Amino acid sequence: MDHFSAVLTGIGASPGTASGTARTVHSLEFPAVRPGDILVCRTTDPAWTPLFGMAAAVITETGGMLSHAAIVARGYGADP
Repeated sequence: MDHFSAVLTGIGASPGTASGTARTVHSLEFPAVRPGDILVCRTTDPAWTPLFGMAAAVITETGGMLSHAAIVARGYGADP
């Protein structure tokens, strides 16, 4: 099995680091997401709130420190 690491940079919405399996999410793909995964998506939707409870981190293409997703993810302990 091949193992690789990726480092993503950007403006963090909260301090910290996370590691885990990156899961690209395009819609309400709840069965594909496992506890400890890192959610990678263009943007989030309020219906995704249950995913924040199991994600190690959330990476979005759009948004920022004060976005709704960042605030909710911090509340769940995910590292946005």
